[in-house]
Amino acid sequence: MTTHKRNKTKTQGAKNKSAVPAVTPTRTTPSKRKKPVPHPRRPRAQGRHRQPATFDPLPESDAFLVKEDLRQEVVKYRRQLEIIRQASLRMTTELSLDQILNGLVVTAKEFFNADAVSCMHWDDSKSKLIIKAGIGFKTDYTHKRVIPAQRLKPIIDSGYDHFYLENIQLTAKEDVQLIHAEQLVSELTIFLRYGQEMLGAINIYSRGRIRHFTQEEMENAHFFAQQAAIAVRNANLYKEMKEEAQIAKTLLQVAEEVGALNSLDDVTTRLMIILHRSLKVKIGMIFLWNQGKKLYLPSKAVGLPPHRSPLFQTLILRQEDVNFTEEELSLREVICAQKEPGRFPIEKIANVLLERDLYFVPLVTKGKLLGAIAVAGYQGKQDFNHKDEVFLRGIAAEAAIAIDDASLFEALEGAFWDIIKSLAAAIEVKDSYTHSHSESVINYATAIAQELKLVDTEIDLLNKACLLHDLGKIGIDDSILQKVAPLTFYERKNIERHPVIGSQILQSVGSLADVAIIVRHHHEKYDGSGYPDRLAGENIPRLARILAVADSFDAMTSDRPYRKALNLEQAVEELKTCSGRQFDPELVEIFLRVLQRKKVKWGLALPPAT
Repeated sequence: MTTHKRNKTKTQGAKNKSAVPAVTPTRTTPSKRKKPVPHPRRPRAQGRHRQPATFDPLPESDAFLVKEDLRQEVVKYRRQLEIIRQASLRMTTELSLDQILNGLVVTAKEFFNADAVSCMHWDDSKSKLIIKAGIGFKTDYTHKRVIPAQRLKPIIDSGYDHFYLENIQLTAKEDVQLIHAEQLVSELTIFLRYGQEMLGAINIYSRGRIRHFTQEEMENAHFFAQQAAIAVRNANLYKEMKEEAQIAKTLLQVAEEVGALNSLDDVTTRLMIILHRSLKVKIGMIFLWNQGKKLYLPSKAVGLPPHRSPLFQTLILRQEDVNFTEEELSLREVICAQKEPGRFPIEKIANVLLERDLYFVPLVTKGKLLGAIAVAGYQGKQDFNHKDEVFLRGIAAEAAIAIDDASLFEALEGAFWDIIKSLAAAIEVKDSYTHSHSESVINYATAIAQELKLVDTEIDLLNKACLLHDLGKIGIDDSILQKVAPLTFYERKNIERHPVIGSQILQSVGSLADVAIIVRHHHEKYDGSGYPDRLAGENIPRLARILAVADSFDAMTSDRPYRKALNLEQAVEELKTCSGRQFDPELVEIFLRVLQRKKVKWGLALPPAT
């Protein structure tokens, strides 16, 4: 109670003092200092706390509208964030560029509540933005609307993230037809960038009214564009990796295909087929470098019309016509002839190909120039892109290796054939009655094989067998080979050993194993009474049956130690008599048909009187 009274008294005393006019004292004690007088315009608040400020209350209807507006803004903001979140989840798990771009236009239309949205992708090889996806348009503009780099350069260089155009029907100078056809009013373009790299753009259009965007919408839009740019860049990288893997796979197949070929003609033919198929060029050509003549000689072409194929063989290029620099040779650079007309005979080539968009790449291996590949006329494309260039350089590398290997093989094969011909000549020297026998047998056997439409590899094998079919006579005594009188039983058995001896000699050379089989069986008879293995009918190798007919016919029409040559009519009659017993009847019929056409050419009959 005492404390309460003291406080009350103090408060009352303060009130009494405030009511008394201020008097300046003559003396004041240090212990009792006078309190300052309150400012008359700012009266001190009574008590220890100030009263809170008060406002006039809003009408109940206005307060409701403010709350509703705020609630709608929050709902809209949350919806946009959810759209971005869902889109980001989809984009992070998607690697297909087309799927990402199609998803972007759907998301952007929903996000901005737009009337139409398009998504443009940056084509680095052409320096253009090209529409790759769209939604809300009356017409499909995919791949049709293109914005060249020159138009965008000021914006790209400035580093702007977006630009906005209103009343575009009045201000647009380009795409006027698109804008009026689609009745577009405003356009917001947001660029997709990754660092300084341009990846694309999203275009948001409105119809009927000009659309304005809030600061929050633009902030969310830029965040969305950043996520989209990352997804597009990942898709670009994934696409590039897939393309590089596909190129590597194709080049591996090329190496396997052409690496298994030994003929230079087969190698160049196969390369042209692969080039035409993989690069989709209209025309592909291979020129082989002749070091002695310093000329590029035409080898193979694909895609030329039939009436122009003969003209290609006249297209001989001089060294100065296709003069690659040392750097271009070492790097196998792809050169566009149109960009350097002074270095390439464009007019000369265009007169043959009727195409002017020519690209050359040198064929180089181990530092040695082998030729050049030229391509022209792209199906559905204007020029090379990076993928085409990488692939063509890879093709050139594999082609150079294959051509070098095939050239080396043909050189070795030529030397090998020289050895075979030397062996055949040695046999003919040993048995003078068989002079030129092998060449005649080759002519007859090749004619039968061509009539049967055998492949080149089989005909080549047959020719080798014709040259070497009597190689085993090296092991037969000269007295038996040159004997004029009839042979004894033992002498005949001895001479019947020559197919086996020849086969054993040839089998020791791995590349002649197939020839050895033909040589061993060329004296078998169709009825099974021949030697050395008494094979019959279809069990006798077909090439051996062809050789039997050709060999026997030449023997009949040639002089031998024990008899004179038969004339053509007698030899034909003998073939007919032995058909089905000694010879394959089908082959006899074919040979007689060919003989009727070529007997004059073979020197077996006089030409008809004129």
